[in-house]
Amino acid sequence: MVEAVIIDWAGTTVDFGCFAPVQAFIETFKAAGVEPTMEETRAPMGTLKIDHIRTMLKMERIEAEWERVHGATPTEDDIQALYGPYEERLLSILHDFAAPKPYVLDAVAACARRA
Repeated sequence: MVEAVIIDWAGTTVDFGCFAPVQAFIETFKAAGVEPTMEETRAPMGTLKIDHIRTMLKMERIEAEWERVHGATPTEDDIQALYGPYEERLLSILHDFAAPKPYVLDAVAACARRA
């Protein structure tokens, strides 16, 4: 009999890993004509997503490529323009990177059998 389900410190039962946001950043920048490397994309991990975009746009190579493609250095408007599509892309691909934490499905199935 399952009396309780213990989940991680944040209360989540699904592990999204770090690659869904990384892939969403890469796709967002590519759509804007700039292709960041995996290293460039992962470097600011752990910051707020909008700050992640700001940091990437300040990277020497990315900023130079942005200027080449867009004819000007990136502005706050550019950051905001990338952030909206980033969130949409992240939500659209999240399921590809999601995996239930160990034993969550077993616990849910056991609870369902009891009901």
